Amino acid sequence: MTARYQFLFYKDLLAPNTETEPLPAANRIIYVASGTLSVGDEKFETGEATFQSGAVNFGPSTENVELWRWDLVEIAPSGATPASEEHPTKPVLTAPVEKLDIEPGSEWFLRCETVNFPAETTVDMHAHHGAGIRCLERGEINFTHLNGMKNTVTPGDAWYEEAFHYLHALTMKTGPSRFVRVMLVPPEYNGTSTFKYHDQDDAGKPRRQTTEKLVDVTLAL
Repeated sequence: MTARYQFLFYKDLLAPNTETEPLPAANRIIYVASGTLSVGDEKFETGEATFQSGAVNFGPSTENVELWRWDLVEIAPSGATPASEEHPTKPVLTAPVEKLDIEPGSEWFLRCETVNFPAETTVDMHAHHGAGIRCLERGEINFTHLNGMKNTVTPGDAWYEEAFHYLHALTMKTGPSRFVRVMLVPPEYNGTSTFKYHDQDDAGKPRRQTTEKLVDVTLAL
């Protein structure tokens, strides 16, 4: 019997010199959108990310800190609320993983990357063989989905892409765009990209977007 998981995406604003409630244990990616974050004895600067699986305590900071976090939690068959949802902060976006078969005890990767696009970049119809939530840091991206639906994301917008969901992307003319992506990735993509074109004739085209991997950790689910 396969297990069911969901992503919970949060944005937390930490005021200077204040104590925060600890986060309960969960498979979690934390990305520092601005400021400097202390987690235990480690410090993380703007643009850095960390994986944490145990309870998390944030140290006080002398500046405002904005962090984005992705919790990957199992959906309880009884409908019980996961411990990670009991924290006062409510998720910005909740997304169940529907198209990946997750066998209990199987190994997966939880991957955090930034994706950067020069101005007016086109990415032809493509999908990823992994599922996850993205959040745009800067710029603007216009999407056209395989079913014809269109939508636009602007800074601060978060969205979920299911595995094998095909879409076309076009970034704005006036400047670069960048988003942060956290995906659950099948084990066969260890060290490799999950990117797949819909039309394999596009595979030889140069790709203008660049990806920087921040975290790639193995999970036993």
